[in-house]
Amino acid sequence: MKIKFLLMILILNFPYKIFSQVSTDAKSIFKMWLFLDKMNVYQRNPKTTIKDDSLFSLFENVTDFKLDTLQSKGFDRIGYQFYLLHLNNLKILKDLNEDEAQSLLIFTGKFDSVIIGLNSKTGKSYRLLGFNGNDFLSFLIDITENNSINNEGISQKKFFNEFKVEKLDFNCLNKALKDKNLDRRKYPCLIRYSDPIITH
Repeated sequence: MKIKFLLMILILNFPYKIFSQVSTDAKSIFKMWLFLDKMNVYQRNPKTTIKDDSLFSLFENVTDFKLDTLQSKGFDRIGYQFYLLHLNNLKILKDLNEDEAQSLLIFTGKFDSVIIGLNSKTGKSYRLLGFNGNDFLSFLIDITENNSINNEGISQKKFFNEFKVEKLDFNCLNKALKDKNLDRRKYPCLIRYSDPIITH
């Protein structure tokens, strides 16, 4: 089981290959991303509390949430859908003992929403807002190099002019992720759940 879990983590470390099997269960994919990218495992006893397959199984079985499907333009023709999760809608379905509850602590910063894009044809998924990592550049490559509309390729110019998703700013993401001197305060599209609340 541990080998299986490690292989899953290795796969998830390569965004362009995530869930390459045809699996379009957005809720399951969200749970995996949340577990790997967002969940803070409480290390009160580091020898017994580790992020392994049994802890993921617990997380998967006791959590539930409702996803919002985002409106988009252009993507339905090439099989992409976009989902938003408000983290305050994440529910624990049963009473947990103290160790379980501490192990599944999830913390949020000033931003409490996360968005993924999902290719319903291939099962590939992409973190596009709110996570610690952002897969927009891999997403852009997959769109422009591996898709076509009416046998015509999709150029980056065409993509930025014609493809839209509510709550996402593709121009901002493209500029921010290509900026060698990345300043998240300059690019609000890269805000993360873990960013602290700054008070003056």
